[in-house]
Amino acid sequence: MEQSKKPKVSSAERILQNKELKWQKRREQRRKSFHKNKPIATKTPKVYKENAGAIRQREYNERKRQKENSRRNRNEYMKDYRRRSSTLEISDNGEHDGVFSNRMDKARSIKKLKLALPVNSVKRAAVLSAYVDEKRTMKSPAVEKFRSSIEKEKIETSAIQSIKEIITSVKHKRNKDAIASLQLVASAVSGPNITNKKGAVKSLASKLGVNRKTIQKGKSFRAKVLHSGKSSFLYTSRKTRRHALDDTTKQLVHDFWLKESSSRPTNNKNDIKRVRLGPNIYSSHQCCILEKTQTEFFLDFIREYPEVKIGQRAFEKCKPYVVLPATQKDKLTCCCRHHVEMKSLFKSCMQFRKKTVIGKENCSFSVYGSLHELVDATLCPQSANTQQHKMSCLNRECTECGVDKLDFLPEELDKNGAVEVSWERYEYQNVKIKGDKVVRKLVLVKKRSNACDMFDYLKQLLEHFPSHQFRAYWQSKQMKSLINNLPVTHCVAIHDFSENYKCTEQCEIQSSYFQKQEVSIHVTILHRHAILEYDGIDSNENYPNIITEHFLVISPDQKHDHHFTHEVQKLIRDYLISISCDVSVMHEFTDGCSAQYKSRHCIGDISYGCSDLGYDKIVRNFFETSHARRPQDAAGGYIKKQADLSIIRGQRVIQSARNLYDFASENLCKTSEDAKCSRRIFRYIETINRNRNRYFKPVNKNRNIHQV
Repeated sequence: MEQSKKPKVSSAERILQNKELKWQKRREQRRKSFHKNKPIATKTPKVYKENAGAIRQREYNERKRQKENSRRNRNEYMKDYRRRSSTLEISDNGEHDGVFSNRMDKARSIKKLKLALPVNSVKRAAVLSAYVDEKRTMKSPAVEKFRSSIEKEKIETSAIQSIKEIITSVKHKRNKDAIASLQLVASAVSGPNITNKKGAVKSLASKLGVNRKTIQKGKSFRAKVLHSGKSSFLYTSRKTRRHALDDTTKQLVHDFWLKESSSRPTNNKNDIKRVRLGPNIYSSHQCCILEKTQTEFFLDFIREYPEVKIGQRAFEKCKPYVVLPATQKDKLTCCCRHHVEMKSLFKSCMQFRKKTVIGKENCSFSVYGSLHELVDATLCPQSANTQQHKMSCLNRECTECGVDKLDFLPEELDKNGAVEVSWERYEYQNVKIKGDKVVRKLVLVKKRSNACDMFDYLKQLLEHFPSHQFRAYWQSKQMKSLINNLPVTHCVAIHDFSENYKCTEQCEIQSSYFQKQEVSIHVTILHRHAILEYDGIDSNENYPNIITEHFLVISPDQKHDHHFTHEVQKLIRDYLISISCDVSVMHEFTDGCSAQYKSRHCIGDISYGCSDLGYDKIVRNFFETSHARRPQDAAGGYIKKQADLSIIRGQRVIQSARNLYDFASENLCKTSEDAKCSRRIFRYIETINRNRNRYFKPVNKNRNIHQV
């Protein structure tokens, strides 16, 4: 048959067809571009109904969702069970996965093999042994793999048997060599692959013929060796050259780096430095901060040990890995004055007592090792039920305890003592700022006087320090307990002003550097019960789900007063109403700033809180002085850091409070999945209403108020 010829197309028709195809492609591109760049319509927050029908529908949807989830989980479990069963049947220690498609395929293959083998059992065994004989040259990779697996099992069995023989020979002996050998073997086999797996310790102990506690002791001995000071020294002493330093010199240099006069541990217990000693073997220690430069350390070492010949580079190589140079992050800010002053004074007093006691015989005065021991010596013993001291003892109202019960040396109370000591304390002094203007400021002053003045000031601080420390601890404990056991229709709000954000530019001129626009940021950490329509999960008394949110208010108004905080309370109330969150009791936690939260006007606003905000009850708690550092400080710092990074990268220009609000609301509302904060809510206030005509009488001793 002849092939059908295509009809001829004239040039005019071809031009029209090409034009039509071209216009069709252009229309498709325009349509895609329109949908891609289509502006996202902002939806107003929906107010959910709370009538009986809506609640029944919500409960029905929840039951339906739970049934669907249970059915889906059951199906997934059965699929996983079938898959695991098939894998256990088919695979040979995970080495032949994927050989058989299913169990029936494997059963048929085994049946064919049985029919092909001889009927006699002796001949059948001889055929199989000859097939896998090592002397025969087989090109099949499956047979080679099977041989290697058998050899691997033999080697592992032999190794376990050898370890078992060593343990059996020494476990009943009581000499030092036998105990050391048992510890060495137990620590060698108690690595993380054994101790971190459930049931692995018990299984290994049964195979080795020892008690399970022996393996656990080996784990502690292994950790003791890897985390001791000796491992830090061994890490720096791994040189094998003939002209290398001897171990005595290395140990001398290592100890010199860790002297109290040379370096000090960081104030953060989580500052841990870790180095790798081998495969899955690490040594870790707390970091220490250098108080001098490395050159100054080397010169001090040469002056103290002139007989040791060592260069500066070799001296620096013997430095422990835990000793680090001081950086900006090592500085601690917003510390409590009472704790800082008390720790410094306690250290100076105990150093003086230690020097005094050394020269005396049969001295019964104790040198306290910690500030906690000194405070407990001035209080009655703790109660057996509450494990706390009585409030009468903490407030120094008890007649059986007190600072007067402490014993002091005669040298510590001698006002005419000839020995002078150096110590530190905080005092208010007049400081000049910007010309002749004088400001009264609290500064740290170094004192040099006799020991009597130092111990008198210590006794003065001990009068109020126990109650201050207990209130700080108790408030933190009660707040955590309230959040974890939050009743239904209750909400917790932690308020604080973040430091004003200073607007900057990527290319900043000189005059802008000294005249920066500042923006006020008020941070509130909200803890509330979850709402099904808004959070995707429900919360009730039996199954509570607490949601944590960051509520940030941005404003160009730089006056942080009670009017500002009252506007923030209104915005929080409006937000809770918009998401249909029924709150009857509001628990507020704030610091003790008088202008913002604790003045007479602030306490007066709380008295009008139920009528202004619609709550049944408002409870405001005030943190102890200098103990209000919480996640709200980190929340404000995160916003300012992200804004600075966007400016440095050239992504944004932030020159006002409105620009900062637009940037934050567009980029920082969502949080990561593993974050404790579910979302960030931003609000903007242009002006603050300060004409409310509310005036209240002064409140006496408002610093002693901790709850309203």
